[in-house]
Amino acid sequence: MARKIATNRTVERDELISFMRMRHKGVLSTTKISGRPQMSLVTLGLDDEDRIVVATYPERIKTLNARRNPEASVLVMGDEFNGEWVQVNGTLEVLDLPEALEPLCEYFQVISGEHPDWAEYRQAMIEQGKSLLRLSIETWSPISPRRVSRASSGLIFRECDGKFLPRFRNNPVVANSFLLVRILLTNDDGIDSEGLHVLARAMQKHGDVVVAAPDSEYSGAGAAIGPLHLAEPQVREATIEGIKEVWTVSGPPALCVMFARLGAFGDVDLVVSGVNPGANVGRSVYHSGTVGAALTARHTGIPSLAVSQHVTGFGVANKSWDDLIAGQKWHVAAAVASSIIVGMLQDDIGDSPVINLNVPNLELDQIRGWRFTEIGPEPPRSMNQIELQPVAKEKGAFNVAMSWGDETDQPIEFDAGAVMSDQISVSYLSRIVALEPPNNSSLGSALTQLLDGS
Repeated sequence: MARKIATNRTVERDELISFMRMRHKGVLSTTKISGRPQMSLVTLGLDDEDRIVVATYPERIKTLNARRNPEASVLVMGDEFNGEWVQVNGTLEVLDLPEALEPLCEYFQVISGEHPDWAEYRQAMIEQGKSLLRLSIETWSPISPRRVSRASSGLIFRECDGKFLPRFRNNPVVANSFLLVRILLTNDDGIDSEGLHVLARAMQKHGDVVVAAPDSEYSGAGAAIGPLHLAEPQVREATIEGIKEVWTVSGPPALCVMFARLGAFGDVDLVVSGVNPGANVGRSVYHSGTVGAALTARHTGIPSLAVSQHVTGFGVANKSWDDLIAGQKWHVAAAVASSIIVGMLQDDIGDSPVINLNVPNLELDQIRGWRFTEIGPEPPRSMNQIELQPVAKEKGAFNVAMSWGDETDQPIEFDAGAVMSDQISVSYLSRIVALEPPNNSSLGSALTQLLDGS
């Protein structure tokens, strides 16, 4: 029997707030004079004290009901009618002008972002005589999500000795919506990476987080998914402090994303990969498993973000990897990633966006700005020499000794140049596309001659 994903779950207040933060549609229930419920479709947000806020007018029925009886309930949901929802209960208060003016500005901001002219918006609120309903949350129901069984997705799972082993079948995959609801976290450094844990917890303010990461180190795996015709990948339940749903996959990060988009871990609307220790800039984007996971999501219509952080002293001789990353400021990279999530989905760039984000290893107040960058020709420090060293008592076997060159100065318009100048680098990555062939191609002539001669 296919293993089912739970259809509801009881949550603590922090997870409730995370769930509601990105959902702005709901049904407000107030009480009429007759005692019967008044149901009102509303656009809602959460203010900075986690209270539900709804713009209204003083003469509306729901406003009059709230003044008389402040007890109310709200069913909070996303864009999909049969998607996840939760009922919250609490006490309403009505704010009228002028007290309501600044809360109305905050209401607009949490739903739509910055207004191009706040003075104009404030004047409009005054002229329209707007009011604001504000509900303090007291109790709530379990979250009731829509979930599919793993048997109904593109993967079939069977359980064996505590492992979940996938079997493939050729079902069409429906593209996910761009509404930010569920976020898949992965990386190429493996499930135990501290950068992954910090980033996953930071993403919870934007929606439901599920982690599916390699069970071991897969740095440099690019967008590889492994020899699926030879291997039988395994998926195991795992734990990360503060995260409700965590899985390991016996394969590279791109395979984690592939399983996710086929429904192995429920619906996924956004993929976030990282935090990778070490900048993924220049030609390293071709080889990065962090970036490869994001590109794999992009190919199936899921927007994605690859997050990497510069490692000071990378490539310097006689320094162990553990020593190099001991001072990583994971919290800074996670905060930068969190700050751009909403904006990246609101920007219209014509296709599923892939953002390659590279952050200096500095505190926020030490970072010298940010910029959109081009992919540079090389990383800050690259390997410049290898030497084959014979293995003792093994004829024909050699250890490969690698040495690194000095850090290079690159223009600040390039991703590596920006990071090395203590700036945040943001690059939009495209899919791989074919180039126009040259006119009168010699390659084409050679193929024509070959086939004509056969």
